[in-house]
Amino acid sequence: MPVRSHHTLPTTSLQAADLLDDAWTTELLPRLPANFQTKAHELQVFQRARGLASPSDLLRGLLAYALHGFSSRAWGAWAVLIGLATISDRAWCGWLRRASPWLLWLVGELLAAELPATPLPTRQLGASCWSMPHAYR
Repeated sequence: MPVRSHHTLPTTSLQAADLLDDAWTTELLPRLPANFQTKAHELQVFQRARGLASPSDLLRGLLAYALHGFSSRAWGAWAVLIGLATISDRAWCGWLRRASPWLLWLVGELLAAELPATPLPTRQLGASCWSMPHAYR
């Protein structure tokens, strides 16, 4: 029987869901209005947590549905697989119907927010780029 001369620790690999969780919390959530979760309660979109932990999880599920083009059944399965929610596909559809006023408010807030001014890149056009139509030559 071979004897190991050194001890090795098993490598820990990050799962795709862990990477997505990190991107969600570090890149997307800071860009949302500070009061987006309280607004969900005010607009009576998120009254009781029925399988969802927070309005943030609701928004994540709704965005996944809109951006990935899931069927409702695949949407429910995706949420269970990544540990987001344990609700059925029909429950997701109910959340989507109730979330409409909140989503409209959120889009309005994001569109009204001032963006930092970044200069547009300028491109120098040389004379060789311009040409006259054949009728005028």
